[in-house]
Formats: sequence, C-alpha cells, structure tokens
Amino acid sequence: MICAGEGQGLGRGNEGSAPTDSRARAAPAADRSASAQKDKPDPPKLYTKAQAEQGKQVYAKNCAACHGDQLQGKTALAIAGAAFLKKAELLGWSVADLRTIIVTQMPRSNPGSLPPDQ
Repeated sequence: MICAGEGQGLGRGNEGSAPTDSRARAAPAADRSASAQKDKPDPPKLYTKAQAEQGKQVYAKNCAACHGDQLQGKTALAIAGAAFLKKAELLGWSVADLRTIIVTQMPRSNPGSLPPDQ
C-alpha cells in the first residue's frame, strides 16, 4: 500500500543542507509515518453506529449459535478470517451472493425468516 507522502521527498527545500539546530532536523521515520496517518482521511462510513449495534443484536439472536460469538464458527463455518476469505474468493462470491445466501437460507433453523433489511 502506498501512503500519502511516500516517495515525494518529504524534506523538500533542505536536501543537501545540514540543519542548524535540533528543531530543524527531519522527524524520525516513525514520526513521519504517524503524521501521514493523521493526515489521511478516514475511510468512508458504510453504516452508522446505530446500524452496527442493530446488526450486532440480530447476529447474536440469529447467527451466533452456529457461527460463534466472534464469527469463528461453531456448528457452522467461520464467516470471517483467512479461510473464509479464501473460500469466498475461490467460489467467486460477491457481497450480493452473500446477501442472497443469508436472506434465503439463514438461519438454518428458519430459512428465509430474516427480512432483507436485516
């Protein structure tokens, strides 16, 4: 991944000249990296905190018994992590495919009972 400022000559204007005091010295790489992280905009929000909380409640009620409290899998497959991502990639699953599976086949005890907006 390329970070903001990477390869852009962070010390522009000072190349080849020695700083005159300690305040003029270039920041250590860790400081520059932290600064670049602060300057990066936050990723777009895909849902609100209220929606996330509602989703957490729906998952706890309808999914966790089989898929685990941490999505790790219990009596059903894990739905997070490297193995899940590898399977999804291998099968070419899209977000729409996953949604269709959830809406039409889940929960196993009552398939199709989850409204599409959940």
